[in-house]
Amino acid sequence: MDAALAEFAEKGFAAASIRDIAARVDLPHTTVTHHYKTKDLLWQAVADDLFSTIRSLWEKESDGSKSGKVFDRLMSEYVSFLEFTLEHPLFHQFLAREKWPGNPRLPWLAENILAPLLEHLLPEIRAAQNEGALPRGNPILFHYVFLALMSVPSIFGAEMEFTAGMKSSNPLLVSEYVSLVKSIFSAKNSSEE
Repeated sequence: MDAALAEFAEKGFAAASIRDIAARVDLPHTTVTHHYKTKDLLWQAVADDLFSTIRSLWEKESDGSKSGKVFDRLMSEYVSFLEFTLEHPLFHQFLAREKWPGNPRLPWLAENILAPLLEHLLPEIRAAQNEGALPRGNPILFHYVFLALMSVPSIFGAEMEFTAGMKSSNPLLVSEYVSLVKSIFSAKNSSEE
């Protein structure tokens, strides 16, 4: 999966090849095609592998923190997404190549992976809105705001290191970043009180 992820992320689906993926792990390409008959099926397996890890992190976060405020539980799920993307630096590159209109893999990705993840988070976003921790508004838009915010350190990590000498993999930086994101919403809430 790691070799296929690297191949798809670095070259894009069209230029990626099962032969090159197999070569990355010193296997004959027939071994790969025995398990994944087509490049599409291999791509889907990589996407499913990545997102099943994210799903299990989110389930662990929501199971482990049933008590407390909904907003804190919700944030812990998005923080686990941030930590996942820092541990898997090719994740965003892999997905960025697939999210364009007309991409033939996007409908599969949306139906099989993205929509179920969204369904998991929407009730929590709505509950955080009902608690007053988030303002009213379309919960789907909040989901994408949180995904965007929690993607910044991994997407801009190399740039941050070169421009500011900040390593996005530094746990102290991650903690400071998460506190900053949380403060954006707490500042909004305390100004309304």
